[in-house]
Amino acid sequence: MLGDGECRLANLDGGGRPGRGENPRTGEQRHTSTAYLTMVAVDDEGKPMPVPPLRTESETEDRRQREAELRRQNRLAEREQILSNRSKRD
Repeated sequence: MLGDGECRLANLDGGGRPGRGENPRTGEQRHTSTAYLTMVAVDDEGKPMPVPPLRTESETEDRRQREAELRRQNRLAEREQILSNRSKRD
């Protein structure tokens, strides 16, 4: 809901911190999943608003930001393709 807060532990690169699975018998941990989330800043009226650009501080953060932008471009291109195909059939 608008105005509700949510707490997440994540790397800010357009994605999230890798998930870890733990074997309860051995305690061994391993990477199990990766998720990329898109958060949208909204103003008091609930409309999307711009945010300052992300300031990276390492080569890893630079790479993650580039990869996040590539995922965004791919997602938008896929959305456009879906919508244009949808209108041809309807």
